[in-house]
Amino acid sequence: MGAATPAFAAVNPWLAGAGMGLGLLNTVVGAGNANAAADAQADALRQQAENQRQLAQRQFDMDQRRRQSQLDRASARARASFGARGLSATDGSAGALLDGLEADAGEEEADARSLLDHRRRGLDAGLAASLQRVDANRPDLLSASARTAGQVNQLLRWAK
Repeated sequence: MGAATPAFAAVNPWLAGAGMGLGLLNTVVGAGNANAAADAQADALRQQAENQRQLAQRQFDMDQRRRQSQLDRASARARASFGARGLSATDGSAGALLDGLEADAGEEEADARSLLDHRRRGLDAGLAASLQRVDANRPDLLSASARTAGQVNQLLRWAK
């Protein structure tokens, strides 16, 4: 039911007021449903961002295990090669080579961690922007109720 016409109000102001009351109720219920839908959309956006964060972390962890495995294999090969030549892996150029392998692996890890942090910040910024759009599109329950209540008040004054 919508707003009652003045002719209807003249015939029966109480029925007109009841119709406006139902209009107010419909406005409140409609706004409540829209807010519930906005809440559900915001929850879905948060869950999607969390899933993407977890995926980025899993990728980082897998890459880190791969890098560590590669470092371990390269170090083992170098140690075996040095040992076959009768060289100590901790002295001189052999030690420097192993230290270099570890330094390179450390730099790769730092780069990967920086990329992970960048992805996380991007996800957080995207989520914040999406949540702002959801909130901006929420119906203003108080304004809708006040407008409808104002219409009811105006109709009741007119019907007197």
